[in-house]
Amino acid sequence: MSIFVRLLGALLLFSSLAHADDTTVTAATPSAAPVTDCQKGVGLLLPLDSAAFAKAADMVRLGTAAWSAVHQDAPPFVVYATTGEVDDIVKRYGQAAASGCRVIIGPLTRNAVNALASQDVARLPTLALNVPDSPVRANPNLWFFGLPLEAEARQLAWQAFQDGRRNIAIVGTRNPVTSRAQQAFADEWQRLGGSITQQYETNRDPADLTALGHALSNSKADAVLLAAGQDSASLIRPYLGLTPVYTFSMAYTSNTSPRNNDLNGTRFLDMPWLLAPDNSEVQRYARLDPSPGMDMERLYALGIDAARLATMLLANGKLGSDAIAGVSGTLRPQADGTIVRELLPAQFLQGTVVRQDTASQ
Repeated sequence: MSIFVRLLGALLLFSSLAHADDTTVTAATPSAAPVTDCQKGVGLLLPLDSAAFAKAADMVRLGTAAWSAVHQDAPPFVVYATTGEVDDIVKRYGQAAASGCRVIIGPLTRNAVNALASQDVARLPTLALNVPDSPVRANPNLWFFGLPLEAEARQLAWQAFQDGRRNIAIVGTRNPVTSRAQQAFADEWQRLGGSITQQYETNRDPADLTALGHALSNSKADAVLLAAGQDSASLIRPYLGLTPVYTFSMAYTSNTSPRNNDLNGTRFLDMPWLLAPDNSEVQRYARLDPSPGMDMERLYALGIDAARLATMLLANGKLGSDAIAGVSGTLRPQADGTIVRELLPAQFLQGTVVRQDTASQ
């Protein structure tokens, strides 16, 4: 008998969950129905019992709540808190299925998604909130939807190429997250036919940054990719001169950050939830007040769109190929189960952020 079948009959002891922080939202919380009766609804398999990931998980939970508050016919969303450990996730998945859930949202972390995909546990339509590290065996029940920086980097390469850039220099820092995204950008850039003139790994030393600026001024690069978070990006950017600079959305942490001034002119991509507050779809949902910061806002928007997609899976058992206007991007389901988020272009200008379609080119 498989582990899934054994777990399918397991009973669940339910305990209430405290919020991960004091952030509030004017929206109903997910269904408080006992987890032994999911009412043919959606199970939220989130690491709310993990000290490292509880706050991020709660942002996703709050996003599904915001969706439910707007849609009166929304299905019940029932929380199954996990520790984030693989064994616990597999156990909770079985309990959610046994309690009557018809669709699962989660897990959230990349390691957990790797395990879920490799163990072939997903027997219900499942919307994983991350992407695996490598290709996995096709499973028609398993969809991948998240905020992977590598996917953003590939879109950023396409955007820079569309802007007419052809010869790019890459400036990065020693960071595993940005290094993966930097490589994804480079691969896509070369696939498009662009050339990489130089690749630099830099630090925060002013002498090194000055030397970097001189090297770039004498190079043939017509653009620079700055692969760094906001702290490093705002420090490095003033040394890069007048060459157009592109960076990742992780450099955008606040509308009011004084570091935005150091990033003036820098281009990036981000979601409608942050760049298009006047968008009719965005305006439907409650805002977090006070804002917990851009990183958490992105997870909240992910939760809204995850609830939308889960509701579609509940109705149809699958997702079509039509584009979906979401708050985290234009959502495009792919044949391999990946759901691509198309983002909006923007620039830092005069200490704030402006969508590129309204900014000077």
